Amino acid sequence: MMSSAIASSLLSLSVAMGGSVTFNSSGLNSTGNSVSGVVTFTGLGNGSVQVTITNTSAPTPVRGDILTGFFFNIVGATPTLTLASGTGTVVQNGQASFTGNLLATVTNGAYQLLQNPTGTLGTNLNNVAFPYMYGVSTVGDTGIFSGSLVGADELSIVAAGTNIAANKLGGLQYVQTTATFVLTNLPVNFDPSTQINNVALGWGSLPDSLTAGTKVAPEPATFVEMGSGLLLAAVALHRRPKLTQPTPTP
Repeated sequence: MMSSAIASSLLSLSVAMGGSVTFNSSGLNSTGNSVSGVVTFTGLGNGSVQVTITNTSAPTPVRGDILTGFFFNIVGATPTLTLASGTGTVVQNGQASFTGNLLATVTNGAYQLLQNPTGTLGTNLNNVAFPYMYGVSTVGDTGIFSGSLVGADELSIVAAGTNIAANKLGGLQYVQTTATFVLTNLPVNFDPSTQINNVALGWGSLPDSLTAGTKVAPEPATFVEMGSGLLLAAVALHRRPKLTQPTPTP
């Protein structure tokens, strides 16, 4: 009886938080330069996923080398997602850095979500195909993203050590190295480690180019492993024979 109750409680905990999966992405951008980045999807529970993207390229002032978005597919569900938040350390030439809201439009850009859960995002003005169901980017054109983001780099992610005072980058706000986003409206039991695939990173101001992601060994749902261990320990404790006092010798 006690073991059943413990198992039920731990089963509830095991689905409270999804797993985590990381994709490494590298290749050549539209100008032939090497670029690389990392994106990690982590389940937060209650139908939410945190996405962390990092520009791991060599520092460069070239606009085409700047990380401007991420793209992905979902298997086993076709949710209409909500981009709930985006944060990062914002840097600008001659200004103090600060933690910024990456969804709040600055001069020429802000991150936005585009989605087509039953198809793909189409083709951009450079005839680059976007065979993805979902994308989050701070740049775009009328072929993919819309609005004032056409040709804008603002709030895109520069690599560590990038000289943002360089002529091609001067005057705009950028995110230093890493940005974090939260996507909501996913199924409650959504597990990124098994349901996220076909991941890519976008580079440049259309984005001009894409680099495919390679999946790193995923981490299963956080509480599943912990819960299993606790369950075994609890059951073992419950089954341990009670100590008996020795019968006194007359």
